[in-house]
Amino acid sequence: MAEPVSAAVFAAISDPLRLALLVALERRPSTPAELATLTSAREPVVERALSVLHDAGLVKTASGGDRRFRTTGRGWSDVAGALILLDRASRPAQDESEDA
Repeated sequence: MAEPVSAAVFAAISDPLRLALLVALERRPSTPAELATLTSAREPVVERALSVLHDAGLVKTASGGDRRFRTTGRGWSDVAGALILLDRASRPAQDESEDA
């Protein structure tokens, strides 16, 4: 049985900046400076947001030479999959005549 998603995870993804960071990191690993440029947020704000996401198990850190990249963690894959399923379940069923 899958482990339930914790309240910390829901709190972490409830913030628009943190969600935008997750979406960006899903595309490619990035440094906090790159994420700050991408989101137009100040780097200290991005660092705090990444800390919250890390504590919730949604982001991990990887080193590449002298740079520290952030990437999505395993927790994000689980949450993203659950959100997709919830979105699909919330949509009205299509009439079979529409598929023809």
